[in-house]
Amino acid sequence: MHNLKPACSTGGMVTSPHALASKAGLDVLRAGGNAIEAAIAIGAALAVTYPHFTGLGGDAFWVIGDRNGLLRTVSGIGQAAANPPAFDTAIPLRGAAATLTTAATVDTWDQVYAISKTSWQGQLPWSSLFERALDYASNGFPVTPSQHFWQSLRAGELNALPGFANTFAPDGRIPAVAERFVQPALARSLERIARFGAREFYEGELAERIARGLQAAGSPLTKADLAKTRARDEPPLRVVYRGGELVSMRPPHKASRPCRSWARSSASISARLLRAALTITTCW
Repeated sequence: MHNLKPACSTGGMVTSPHALASKAGLDVLRAGGNAIEAAIAIGAALAVTYPHFTGLGGDAFWVIGDRNGLLRTVSGIGQAAANPPAFDTAIPLRGAAATLTTAATVDTWDQVYAISKTSWQGQLPWSSLFERALDYASNGFPVTPSQHFWQSLRAGELNALPGFANTFAPDGRIPAVAERFVQPALARSLERIARFGAREFYEGELAERIARGLQAAGSPLTKADLAKTRARDEPPLRVVYRGGELVSMRPPHKASRPCRSWARSSASISARLLRAALTITTCW
């Protein structure tokens, strides 16, 4: 049965889809960190403990605000390959041929960490935010029913993706619920990000390994594409609603050569769609 009792706190609060990731964020708050630092720690921990839904190779979106009027969004949508293949049919849903954009999650961590330092007096060292994630990856954590279900559902696809079976089906099987799941290769990647900073993922030795793996798998992404990857720190879309204000991200795009006129028009369209949705919701 779900606990429907409201959570209350006067000192701080975290939440995530995995208890161990929430624990990572709570540790940061207890160490004197702020909400941005806690969220980075949660994201890193989720990359380990929630592999069926997230990871270092994904996108991330941040809306940051405070009582003093700070309001910023960081859009980590990734960078399209500079030389994508010419598809005669639909782009595949999975596999190397579908890997056409880089991952900007790690770069968003870098950018919001800078915001934490300059706007929220963040004091915690970058490397400290990865301690829990490194522990979970190196020493393991219990497999959840959710992870077991989704990995079992996709078991037939694991062998078709280079390296996936070795990582997610060690010993040739999906780990059972509550079984300890260890990811030493991910631990090594996290250690380099913690030690050398976020750009290690895009420009360092780790980036070189990622680029070689992508090339071997058949993806058009290159190390040059990784190096170009930058999340975007943008003004948010803002809509007045019932005496308050709703805030959202600007529309993302993954074009290697973004069209500025389209970016402006799409932002306007998104604002109108948001207002239309609010009108429908109010009428309903």
